[in-house]
Amino acid sequence: MESYIFESIEHQKELPIKVFMTSIDSSCFHWHYDYEIMLVLKGSIVIYVGANRYKLRTGDIILSNSKSIHSLSRTSEDNICLFVQIHPALLDSPGKKNRSYNFYLNSADPNIKIKKDYYIFKRTVANIGLTHFSERDSKEFRLKAYTFSLFADLFD
Repeated sequence: MESYIFESIEHQKELPIKVFMTSIDSSCFHWHYDYEIMLVLKGSIVIYVGANRYKLRTGDIILSNSKSIHSLSRTSEDNICLFVQIHPALLDSPGKKNRSYNFYLNSADPNIKIKKDYYIFKRTVANIGLTHFSERDSKEFRLKAYTFSLFADLFD
């Protein structure tokens, strides 16, 4: 029987999200409670989600759902990826606490048909990244607005 590592995520004080950019070498199979969106900014990377393998290239975006088992590995190219990890509690609303939602967002999977263009999701995730690394007074409010906009688009 295989075991998978649970990844504990430390969120920002203002909002239950974590935003970071990094180059990926590899990760073991792991899971966490957060939704994880990855936008490939440079190069390419391979992601395994459950039993599926996807090669993502510059400009590709993918979402790993809460509690989904996944791992990452580099290709022969260098890579830089933007990650946005969002705790599912952010989706709680009165009368709808602790609900579980699954979203399907993977620009490298030709079998997924989405109602909105991937550009909308990429732009929003890029704005979350740019806002997170800014020092503007409006930072907290912009992060909330972009994060909720991202989920509104996912629900659509």
